[in-house]
Amino acid sequence: MRVAFLGGGLVMLLGAAIARDSSSIPLLALGGIWTATGLGSLWMDRRTAKAVRLESRTVTFISPGLTLTIPVAEIIEVRRARGDINRLSPLKVTTRNHGRLAISPRLDGLSELLVQLRTANPSLRITRL
Repeated sequence: MRVAFLGGGLVMLLGAAIARDSSSIPLLALGGIWTATGLGSLWMDRRTAKAVRLESRTVTFISPGLTLTIPVAEIIEVRRARGDINRLSPLKVTTRNHGRLAISPRLDGLSELLVQLRTANPSLRITRL
């Protein structure tokens, strides 16, 4: 999907540059929006954890751009985005010292991971799941 937004946006921008008349204004606007959406998606994909490991009292979030290990007690809340009917948006993990992290919504073993996190950290809030 990211490639479609990015490629489609760049094609629209190229079409607007070639046309250079009044019909190019909508192409320019839509192409800019599609390109920005594609770039934002690529940026978010590098920051979304594709794997999560729970070891004794620590959790390791592994994403293409970052590997972060934090204590289980530092996690405050795990929740889905508001209005995520199809369960496609990344889960938001709120921590005390590292802000918000994102977890892939299609993570294998997500239910078991949440149960283990809740067992290791009874004060953990799990909402909108």
